[in-house]
Amino acid sequence: MDIRLVALDMDGTLLSTERQLAAQTIQALQDAQNAGITVCLASGRAISTILPFAKQAGILGPIVSCNGGYVVDAERNTIRRDGLSPQVSELLIDYAASNGVHANFYSCPDIHFSSMSTHGKEYVRRARHISPIITSYTEMSGMTATKILFMDDPDRVQEHKAALTDLLQDEQAEIILSEPEYIEFLPKGINKGDGAAAFAAHLGLKTEQTAALGDYWNDLEMIQWAGFSGAVANGVDGVREAADVVVASNDDLGAVEFLRLLR
Repeated sequence: MDIRLVALDMDGTLLSTERQLAAQTIQALQDAQNAGITVCLASGRAISTILPFAKQAGILGPIVSCNGGYVVDAERNTIRRDGLSPQVSELLIDYAASNGVHANFYSCPDIHFSSMSTHGKEYVRRARHISPIITSYTEMSGMTATKILFMDDPDRVQEHKAALTDLLQDEQAEIILSEPEYIEFLPKGINKGDGAAAFAAHLGLKTEQTAALGDYWNDLEMIQWAGFSGAVANGVDGVREAADVVVASNDDLGAVEFLRLLR
């Protein structure tokens, strides 16, 4: 293989269950860079919560944040930035307010919380490097969102997905499940695969020169796009089935195993 770009999901893939980078993972990332492979972090996270991990690991490549809604190059220049339409944002905010759902409103690089609810506190614990801005639903209505995320119990997430699939059927929006407790809303056609492809095109790379590793439904398009793809053992069935290889779980250094396959 002549892999020149690898796109790596973070939570559930590159990071451990405790949302940390293992020393072996950091070494594998640096080895890949030293071998001439551009390492791209591709996450649903806001860029402000990705950059500390990039710094910790010494990753010098581009970043696909907000599930492809905000893409920057190695110098952190914007390659692409998309936003939900005002109509979609208003519909989602009204739904969250009416149903008592915790909402994260991403206005890159800032993250706005509807409140510091129990779910909000759990999100802060998981994301770690985050200073959310508490913003009322009314204030959110006048802002442009790169994406909106609802956080709720897994069974309620499925209920929200069913209800909002009906409500948004004529609107320009993507509905993405990124963790059991997360349901996310992005502009139509936006996903990690499209974001990684935008940067590959920016570098003039062919698809067969790219690789990707992920675990959850928001990684599926990226897995399907890459020339060589992998899924960690803890990934959902659909992602593992779509991947070329299945490596060890995130807690068993599956990302290290995958990166070694590229060299």
